[in-house]
Amino acid sequence: MRKFITFCLISLLFIQAVVSQDATLIGTVADENKESLIGVNIVVDVSKGWATQTDFDGRYSLKLPAGKYQVVFSYIGKQDQVKEVNLRAGDEKQVNVFMLSNDVELNLVTVSGGKYEKKFGEETVSMEIVPTSIIESNVAQAQEALNKVPGFQNIGESPSIRGGSSFASGASSRTLFLIDGIPQLSPENGGIYFETLPLENLQQVEVIKGAASSLYGSSALNGIVNFRTAWPKKGEPYHRLTTAVGMYQKFTANAIKSKNEKENRNQDADWWWDDENHLPVFLNQTYEYRESFDKIDLVFGAYYRHDQSFRKDNEYDRFRLNGKLRHISKKFEGLTIGTAWNFAYEEGGQFFMWSGTDRDALLPSDPASAFNKDVRTDYVQRRMALSPFLTYFDSKENKHDFNFRLYNNQSTNFTLESNQTHHVYGEYTFEHRMPEKGMNIISGAAGSFTTATGLNFGGNRYNASNAAVFTQVEKKFFDKLNFTGGVRIEYNKIDSVIPQNKLLILSLFKKSDYFKSPVKPLLRFGMNYEAAKGTYLRASWGQGFRVPTINEYFIDLKRTLQVVANPNLLPENGWSAELGIKQGVRVGNWQGFFDMAGFVTKYVDLIDFTIIPGAVQAQNQDNARIAGFELSALGQGKLFGYPLTFLAGYTFMQPVLLNPDSTRQALFPETFEYISYRNKHNFKADIEATIGKFGVGVSSNYTSFMINIPLTTNSILGVRDYRDRNPNGEWVFDMRLRLQASEKSNLTFVVKNLFNNEYTTRPGILEAPRNYTIQYQHAF
Repeated sequence: MRKFITFCLISLLFIQAVVSQDATLIGTVADENKESLIGVNIVVDVSKGWATQTDFDGRYSLKLPAGKYQVVFSYIGKQDQVKEVNLRAGDEKQVNVFMLSNDVELNLVTVSGGKYEKKFGEETVSMEIVPTSIIESNVAQAQEALNKVPGFQNIGESPSIRGGSSFASGASSRTLFLIDGIPQLSPENGGIYFETLPLENLQQVEVIKGAASSLYGSSALNGIVNFRTAWPKKGEPYHRLTTAVGMYQKFTANAIKSKNEKENRNQDADWWWDDENHLPVFLNQTYEYRESFDKIDLVFGAYYRHDQSFRKDNEYDRFRLNGKLRHISKKFEGLTIGTAWNFAYEEGGQFFMWSGTDRDALLPSDPASAFNKDVRTDYVQRRMALSPFLTYFDSKENKHDFNFRLYNNQSTNFTLESNQTHHVYGEYTFEHRMPEKGMNIISGAAGSFTTATGLNFGGNRYNASNAAVFTQVEKKFFDKLNFTGGVRIEYNKIDSVIPQNKLLILSLFKKSDYFKSPVKPLLRFGMNYEAAKGTYLRASWGQGFRVPTINEYFIDLKRTLQVVANPNLLPENGWSAELGIKQGVRVGNWQGFFDMAGFVTKYVDLIDFTIIPGAVQAQNQDNARIAGFELSALGQGKLFGYPLTFLAGYTFMQPVLLNPDSTRQALFPETFEYISYRNKHNFKADIEATIGKFGVGVSSNYTSFMINIPLTTNSILGVRDYRDRNPNGEWVFDMRLRLQASEKSNLTFVVKNLFNNEYTTRPGILEAPRNYTIQYQHAF
């Protein structure tokens, strides 16, 4: 039976497959007493995701393309170890390392307790790496895990890096999401559906801040979030079951210690729980499987969540299947072919906006009218993707990557909205490494085609196409200065519309108006300089843009107000710049680093939905600028003899319109200069202590008052009243306790929203009250 299954898998592979061939570096890391070290950083190049950490047993596994590398092993309080390895395609090389205590030199590669993983001194942009441990220890879903990253924020369903995006009901993201390097934004509306992102078999999440359009194109205007999944280890089949159960508590609990006075809270919002005998519980079940069969690697994941919800008629069921399969060719050395797949299904009750405050705060309103109280709206969403890939290393060790994605989406709420999308994406990347010259060149081409139809578009059918070429050069000088430069040229067509891009640099030489072109060139530069031992200076500048989606060009539906098409939209343009310094520190038994960065992002023709007579329409707004700075500190040491790690980050932003019109000034006399749906201040902190087999952690998140919201949102019943009663920022605390029951099992208890604060991340909907989760994981 096993042989038959293997034969079927191989057959499926050759029918659908086509990309990734890597070698594997494995081993263990221990101290001078041969005790395993947890959380050791193994780094080759973080910007390419070539980094990992040791697990609880001191083991590690790192996938790398064939070639020669300098591998840095780094751990706070230990001397760095540098190993040179030469890897051939398909190889598995074992390198075990013993690390000696370091009482003099400062560690140059740091990680905050499994939260971040970052090469210390080689980066030209701000980049964070979130390993799976932070997601698992917080029993987090995708959007919750990302909220741990300084500078990242979810405004309802809309992700934002450093204020780059506003609330757009899950559409038109200026942050590009990837799975293993493949774009995941919904092609018809540019939104990200977090339920499709696979947390099963996840290796790490990478977050790049700042414009990254030179390599990734439209929608990478403010940054990238890449979910990287793991491959199996040779000879180590891996199975893991995760079960989590939880329960929401009422907002009116006795142990309220939030910022709000009792009279400012919504009164009796949970009354319907008793009337309907509602039990607000939830359940997660996850299965992960990875195994290597000679020249075949198989990864499979399954996820199910049932959530009764604390909001009325907002219960849902989610189901996800994902995996990947690859074959390392014996006949053609250097060739690997494979495919990945992802299937996500969800159904339940939609909660777009509340029916008002107090007793109506947890009752849904009809999406067609926010004043039609307590109307249930059911929905169904089904998304599936097949992603064949092929990687080939030629005789000169050049890497050729081919990646494809076939995507289909069907979603409906049975009344006002429905959408069917078919999407094809393809990309070729060529990488040429010249280690003797300290240079790396990456070039490639990408293209896509999308077809969308449904009630969202008045029953009409629309197409979109894209084509692009790009190149990037990385060069190191004098072993201290790293330089990166890249360029991308992109062309888009959305049905009958060929967007005219403003060429900002060329327009500097024009006395009036802008140069416009159907082709968009994009540039990016970055530098990093080691000024002194443990002191690194970095600077980056990059152009970004976002092409309007099919949704923004041709939408035709009613959600509170009639939303109408605008085929005259211009693409958003802009640039992002950053100056940063990273300083390593040592104080007694504590080590860590401080990072400070100043940033500015300029927008031209920013797109937002605006009221017009009798309707709402996507329109190009005033030019805008977001400037600010970000501070972060992380460290590790011992307190009363127990290991302790901490991370803290603060982000300040000044999001302003550069030329607001007189109408806006009349409507918002005190806040007219600010971009809608932004917060000036955000503070995040996390601390975790390990006491024997126990881990105890506390995290906090503060977000200041949302400065300004559009008139359409402010007119919704209860929104103005709630903002008047709650004009301050929001503090939310979580707490966790973890028990490492055995080598392969652990038990975690998490309390989210510890002080039962009543808060919103976007107007018109309350976030979850205090809730409890107990999770058990067992690997076998």
